[in-house]
Amino acid sequence: MTVHKISLALLLLIVLAACGGYSPPEPIELPGNSIERAAVLGLQTSYRDSTMWEIQKARVLSVTPAAPTAAVLQDYDPKELYCVCLEYEARYKVTWTTTDPSPWERTVRNLLVMKTQSDAFMAARPMNICAPLCE
Repeated sequence: MTVHKISLALLLLIVLAACGGYSPPEPIELPGNSIERAAVLGLQTSYRDSTMWEIQKARVLSVTPAAPTAAVLQDYDPKELYCVCLEYEARYKVTWTTTDPSPWERTVRNLLVMKTQSDAFMAARPMNICAPLCE
């Protein structure tokens, strides 16, 4: 019985050593501002839908009011629109391989946040209202 326990412990050590280079993403703190919170949550949701990407260190660089287009008014009827510039780190990660994920890369992009008629804030695709990239 002790030989099996030693073998199991040795196998566990080998697996832990193989995974030693992996660092999980840092948790993202949500901002207190409703507009910024909606943008960060939208960013997390968009990356959560792709299991091959990880994000960390998301922070809002700027919030700019935006003017809606006729199509947005017809489809969504928002009270207010904002272009939110976010900076974060992203990396490509394939979960079923044994190689390390790619290095973290700084990414900056705009997200559209709208205030609905019920005063809720939600993130949406930029829909040609916000420039895809910001500084």
